[in-house]
Amino acid sequence: MTYRVEISTIQDQFSRAHRNMIDELGGTDHITRTSIQTHQSHWKMMEHGWQKKYGISPVSENSHWKYLDFENEKQYTLFVLKWS
Repeated sequence: MTYRVEISTIQDQFSRAHRNMIDELGGTDHITRTSIQTHQSHWKMMEHGWQKKYGISPVSENSHWKYLDFENEKQYTLFVLKWS
């Protein structure tokens, strides 16, 4: 059972975590180069990073991330506290 949250309701926390993920993956230039070399969408790279580092699955709607799927409400609460 997952706990789905609309990103717009936690936009500040999401933005902080996302910037951190970009830094963890080597920055925007590195992500761009790697996605070109591997023929993989940078969004797929970021999605994989979110799943691996945070244990959270981004969910797309109309080709944009709209939701985050947390394992449970506790994981969601800890995420909000950490990135506030």
